[in-house]
Amino acid sequence: MNTVPQELNWVEKRAACNLAEVFHQLCMEIADDIIAINGMKPKELCFRQDSLSDGSIVIGQPMRTPRVTVMIGIVDQEIMVRNQLKREEWSATVGLNDVGRCVLRLRNGSELETWQFRKKALDALFFGD
Repeated sequence: MNTVPQELNWVEKRAACNLAEVFHQLCMEIADDIIAINGMKPKELCFRQDSLSDGSIVIGQPMRTPRVTVMIGIVDQEIMVRNQLKREEWSATVGLNDVGRCVLRLRNGSELETWQFRKKALDALFFGD
């Protein structure tokens, strides 16, 4: 259960809860997710994360044909996900919620922790529909 702290330096917490920091955190956590999933798959089905020149990342299986990918990057002050497999695109903003947690917010107002964001972005790619 989330409880609201009685005192919180919200200015400091909000300053640390910014798009660049959260995106960097997501990239590091996705790298860990790839290590975890690759430990469960034969080498020819392994996933890889590549960085693009604009700072975006692409996750896919290099040996799979046709190549199916998920691209995650910063676009217009949002973290954008383009899932080629599901043929969908969605994005989230970053902000401090009312219990003092840095969260990702979808356009419908839903708040996600970083693991929930990664699951939404990568579940179909890693485990199929």
